[in-house]
Amino acid sequence: MRTNAIFYLTLALCAGVVSACVDENINSDKDVNGKAIKFGLSSQKTKTVYDDKDSYQINWVNGDQITIFCAEAESAKSALYNVTPASTAKDGKIVNAGSEVLQWGGDGLMHNFYAIYPGNTANGNTANVDENGIATFSINRNQKCTVTTTDGFNNNVVAKPDMKNANMVAYTATEPTDGTVSLSFKPLMTTLEIVVTGPETNINSSYARVTGVSIVSTITTTSSESGDSFKYDIANSAITGSVTDGAATTKSETTFISLVDANGNASYVDLANSKTLTLTAFLPPMSEAQAAAMKRQVKVRVHITGNAELSASIKTNDAGSDNWTTQFKPAAKKKITLLAIPSGDQQTGNNWITPLDGNIYVSQMSIPGSHDAATGEKMATFVGEIFAQTQEQTLQAQWNLGVRAFDLRPALYDKNEVVLFGRKDYELWLYHGMTRVAISWATAMKTIKANLTSHPGEFAIVLFRHEDESTAFKNTNTTDFDNYMKAWVNENKAWIVNWRPDITIDECRGKLILISRFEGSWDYGCFTGWSHDAAGATTTVRKASSPVAGTMYVQDYYDASSHETKFNSIKNYLDIAQKFHTEDALKNHWMLNHVSGYVGYSTSNTYRANAAAQNPKVIEYLHNRTTPGSTGIILFDYSGAATSGSYTVQGDVMLQTVIDNNYKYRMRRKGE
Repeated sequence: MRTNAIFYLTLALCAGVVSACVDENINSDKDVNGKAIKFGLSSQKTKTVYDDKDSYQINWVNGDQITIFCAEAESAKSALYNVTPASTAKDGKIVNAGSEVLQWGGDGLMHNFYAIYPGNTANGNTANVDENGIATFSINRNQKCTVTTTDGFNNNVVAKPDMKNANMVAYTATEPTDGTVSLSFKPLMTTLEIVVTGPETNINSSYARVTGVSIVSTITTTSSESGDSFKYDIANSAITGSVTDGAATTKSETTFISLVDANGNASYVDLANSKTLTLTAFLPPMSEAQAAAMKRQVKVRVHITGNAELSASIKTNDAGSDNWTTQFKPAAKKKITLLAIPSGDQQTGNNWITPLDGNIYVSQMSIPGSHDAATGEKMATFVGEIFAQTQEQTLQAQWNLGVRAFDLRPALYDKNEVVLFGRKDYELWLYHGMTRVAISWATAMKTIKANLTSHPGEFAIVLFRHEDESTAFKNTNTTDFDNYMKAWVNENKAWIVNWRPDITIDECRGKLILISRFEGSWDYGCFTGWSHDAAGATTTVRKASSPVAGTMYVQDYYDASSHETKFNSIKNYLDIAQKFHTEDALKNHWMLNHVSGYVGYSTSNTYRANAAAQNPKVIEYLHNRTTPGSTGIILFDYSGAATSGSYTVQGDVMLQTVIDNNYKYRMRRKGE
């Protein structure tokens, strides 16, 4: 079996010819006093068309639009035009798309034409171009590729990219003429065709469910903080700055490529037995000089449900070479074939925090968690299995699958319960309400700490309360609980994060964020508390040893009147968290959103029914949001499980959806 490897290739950016197109001298569809400007596609260069053998061919399609700007034109200076493909889809004609038509200005006056693709109304794209030929393009970090099948058992699957992410420009200067103004488009983006290969195994049941890929790449941007746009000087073929945005700067950012079906809904591909999935990504530009100076690197990570992980670092200079060399022609496409997805003992777990920028505020993240996490260890009695089980996976399995927030419910349990008249021997044990779970607090925390040691780039959040419902062999005295828990906290203080609202990922790596709903007397971690109504609550989270505090939004409507009401509560709090990275007033607020709960009586099956109702809705809601953003800490039932009992709970896709969300938007960094 092959293992992960490092791939080396050269990536550089500048203008270049990708493919040719037959010239079409087509008049505008409107003639204004004989002065309408006629436009055609150059016979030398046109839209990025890939004709590589065995790869998906991308051409002009109906609905493509370009914007053309000419400062010297009479009346309207800018107009939107449609590109209509010919039968070959490589040829096309340009026709006016609206009421504005570019008209020739004075005779003998040199006209400068600047054109951009996509046009400024295409698919919500915010691209525009000004009189100086400076084009502004938005950077889409959340790109989507369409698949027509999820069956990677019997097919090599090719996902069709959205070409509106392939920004292009054209420029020409000419005097008024009765002929056609020829536009020669050139691509700006680095285009990577990424081939993901399924597990190499003869076991038919072995497969990997792929939800997308993320790419960490150095880019050049002219937006000082967000990095959500760049400016391009079309005539001079250069990335530029501006008075308002400042000089162009270089930073490392993430682009996510997700999979959708033909209707645009969230999808995946089950990839098995060395079958392949091909995705196309358009990376934001970087000047060739900067790429050379920085020895630019690109890191590709395959996002997979389960405990498999595959990533590759792609260097931009020769392996073993001290000098920069250009191996990859600019404005073209590079095909990268990754090694097989690991299987069996090669799987290392879903360590999704490790690749993230360490300066990101934890409050900005989307963190998947498991409600009553320890119930996956099974219940101590069959009654608990009927009424109180909310998870299928053990704590170790949950960690392997990517869960990083664990809801635990400790209480004092008498280990001498079988001795009728023996001495009380209490130990912190885990419960769900009145029912005991088959694992102690110490054992659960030992499991989590062992994983932090093995994966020091990760961190874990442990939320707990005193599960004080009275039952046999349980001590519900709050003073006793405080003393036992204080002893454990003091013994493990080296593991606990020195919490602040603006804590960063690097400050938490390898440690626990300990959040208690019980106001204890210990000095490490933090305290909070909340109500359980449909409206949720805005509460305070406070550092244990000081008055340092922050705002926490909590939705924990667990005893819901209906599944619809419950989803509305979830959605309202998703909408708040979505703005954490865009609104200054919210940037270091924390979110705890419970998808978990039940309708009717509390039983394991009503928890399953709620998961089957809510998880798919949350998956689609997060996928379809126009502007991706944080979920905060999101707790749900049956984390990582596709099914539970007779219910399809989709906890596997739900878990990966929350993880993937971290790669779809730019989270704020320390000092921003």
